[in-house]
Amino acid sequence: MKPLKRLKSPKALINLVVALGANNEKAWPLNKGCHAFLMSEGRWTQTDCEWARAGTNQANTALFDGERDEVQEKIANPQTFLTPWNVFVRLASMAAACMILFAFAAAGLQAQSSNLTEAQIAEIQKAADRGDALSEFKLGLMYSHGIGKAKDLQQAAVWYRKAADQGYAPAQYYLGVEYESGEGVARDLPQAISLYRKAAAQGDVDAEYYLGVLYEGGNGVPQDVQQAIAWFRKAADKGFADAEYNLGVMYSHGEGVAKDLPQATVWYRKAALQGSADAEFRLGQILSEDGSSQNLAEAATWIRKAAEDGNADAQSQMGMMFQTGQGEAQDSKQAVVWYKKAADQGQASAQTNLGMMYITADGVSQDYEQGKALLIKAAAQNYPDAQYDLGVMYNKGIGVAEDPAQATAWFRKSADKGYAPGEYNLGLMYKRGAGVPQDSTQAADWFAKAAEHGNQYAQYNLGVAYETGQGVPRDVKLAMSWYQKAGQQGNEDALRSIGRLTNQAVKP
Repeated sequence: MKPLKRLKSPKALINLVVALGANNEKAWPLNKGCHAFLMSEGRWTQTDCEWARAGTNQANTALFDGERDEVQEKIANPQTFLTPWNVFVRLASMAAACMILFAFAAAGLQAQSSNLTEAQIAEIQKAADRGDALSEFKLGLMYSHGIGKAKDLQQAAVWYRKAADQGYAPAQYYLGVEYESGEGVARDLPQAISLYRKAAAQGDVDAEYYLGVLYEGGNGVPQDVQQAIAWFRKAADKGFADAEYNLGVMYSHGEGVAKDLPQATVWYRKAALQGSADAEFRLGQILSEDGSSQNLAEAATWIRKAAEDGNADAQSQMGMMFQTGQGEAQDSKQAVVWYKKAADQGQASAQTNLGMMYITADGVSQDYEQGKALLIKAAAQNYPDAQYDLGVMYNKGIGVAEDPAQATAWFRKSADKGYAPGEYNLGLMYKRGAGVPQDSTQAADWFAKAAEHGNQYAQYNLGVAYETGQGVPRDVKLAMSWYQKAGQQGNEDALRSIGRLTNQAVKP
């Protein structure tokens, strides 16, 4: 399944409630169409909601005095405000303001209620009681997150509904989230989708994106990839990074569109430039497939950045690069560092590779128990490589008591997922009667599966089965065919068998 991004929870607009206080006119003008950069989940994302900024009340006054006319002008003549200097000044001031929010977080102000004075809370409440839609929405956020009010999801839904009934798009979206999750209201997916549609019709980028997610997965609506693409594109055209990433995924897989790696690269790059770690990793993967030295260098840069930004797949790949010396100077200790980062996030291949490094004492002190524990974690995720490695441990008694039955059980789990080494080893267990009753027919069947998947040892053993008639009808021509396939991969036993059968054929 493609890693399409889904919303985990409502966007962290609550930071803005805390930072902006109750000065609605300056802090939250309701001019639609302007773009705002909102701090959400640790990175900048772009959305077409209100012109909002994050900062303290003092910073807010400095940032917003006299901006109402500027916003109107921005909407009418956007090019006037897109000079490099203006862009730099705006991003710098916004980033500085957001650093204040990070300072609050670092200071441990979890409840953050101290950032809103009683007077500010009262002002928001008063404005909401008058029917001000933005204040109603703010009050919903405050109840939802326990900011300045005791956390109360039912009250949050009440205030979201009041703002939503006035057509306030963010409130419609947030109320939809509550209906979908069943928090504060009875779960009602059709009602949630109706609210998402209302918000999306007003250009709410979160709603546009999420409708795309619902159509892609067929959740509450008929699955319709074309509709998903249309909604993702609407959000992506507004610079919404997750939508840009999803379009990249769909173009790279050819889902709903013709497979187009250059187009996928365009969308991945857009999202990567906004700090999407998933997009950074995907962009690095595509560039690495090109093979040119320039693209390989850029690919390595993006993969490292994705790893540093916390993408588990990229961290696992960094581990592999250091372990194998491909793309990085070989360094087993560095491989362990990166595998640990990914393994701690539950990344199965990293857990498997790190487990094997503990078992083989590669870059780390040998620790069979730790290695086995990591393999079990990966195997529990149905990762066939880990299941196979556990089979090898039990089959050969590596760090555990030798146990053919346990080995066979793990080989079978791996084989059932089409993993060729697991299929081949399961065939060997049947051939030898180890952990299972001896069964030449079952052995040949599993050799055939692994052979079709390109395993040279299975191809050789299947050749032996056809030459000797063990588990299959005797057929020397088929035997020669499988020997040749294995021989093409350099299998020495197969090459000797080819020579032997050839000599027998030419004898008078």
